[in-house]
Amino acid sequence: MAKKSVKFDAATTSKEMDTDDKDAMKAEKQKEDFNVSGALKRDLQTSKHGVALKYNEPVEGTVCTRKKWRIYEYKGDEHIDTYHIHRQSFYLFGRDQRIAHKVCLHPSISSQHAIIQYRRVPSKNSKKMRVEPYIMDLKSRHGTFLNGDRIESQRYYQLLPKDVIKFGVSTREYIVLASDSHAAQAKNDKQQTESAKEEENYNVWSDDEK
Repeated sequence: MAKKSVKFDAATTSKEMDTDDKDAMKAEKQKEDFNVSGALKRDLQTSKHGVALKYNEPVEGTVCTRKKWRIYEYKGDEHIDTYHIHRQSFYLFGRDQRIAHKVCLHPSISSQHAIIQYRRVPSKNSKKMRVEPYIMDLKSRHGTFLNGDRIESQRYYQLLPKDVIKFGVSTREYIVLASDSHAAQAKNDKQQTESAKEEENYNVWSDDEK
């Protein structure tokens, strides 16, 4: 039986090989992954003392100079401490002592639980900008509560004077006050005290007249 002979044309063979090489290179290029690896991604995030922060400041983040905001920490009726939160642009609450500005050691509080951030935002009735404090929960397990209501994670909530903040299931309360609201409250207390004294003096004089 006669064997069939196959002739290969040099030009055709070269063309087919070039096509195969291009297909292989194309497939290899598709396989290449230029995404940031987990380790590199962690390195690119904002970190402090070697700990990757869950939060990065927004472009509108700034320091508040108009008002001196404070937080008063209470456990029941006992005043524990006062925190002057106007001295920096944001304030981190959590259990991690390496990075938290306010360390909260209750087991229901996350290592990076929540932040208070000052933001430059437009005024409602004018074109001027104002700086106001906002709170954000950082996907904590047991939540952040504002005036008794649990707030959504990764969302800013504006803080107002006399707002009450709680973290997790801790019984400690954090009352927000500003310098002007604090002064107004002190003035009101003083006026009430003076009114009480005047009434007391009046009662004394009335008793003497009797």
